[in-house]
Amino acid sequence: MNERLLKAIDSKRDELVALTADLIRFPTINPPGEAYRPCADYIGARLRKRGFETEFIRAEGTPGDTDRYPRVNVVARFDGRSPGACVHFNSHIDVVEAGEGWTVDPFAGVIK
Repeated sequence: MNERLLKAIDSKRDELVALTADLIRFPTINPPGEAYRPCADYIGARLRKRGFETEFIRAEGTPGDTDRYPRVNVVARFDGRSPGACVHFNSHIDVVEAGEGWTVDPFAGVIK
């Protein structure tokens, strides 16, 4: 593994932990699909601060999409300065129900 890359990632540790905690605080439980829009807005705002163009696309007609619980996707693009390979990242923001047995609120984003 590239040592320079690992050092760069390690230097962002606190920022990555804070980002993870922030994302955990969105209870995007599916079903029914709660908090999709606020979570998508948060992600979009972070990406725009870093120079990405963002677009929000509702996945209308897909299973689970309703007016009360719209399925919202964030599409972001950052054009590089020179030709080369493209990096594509695909993920999801929903989670399953937390279940029982938690000693802390599973959506509190507690850092221990």
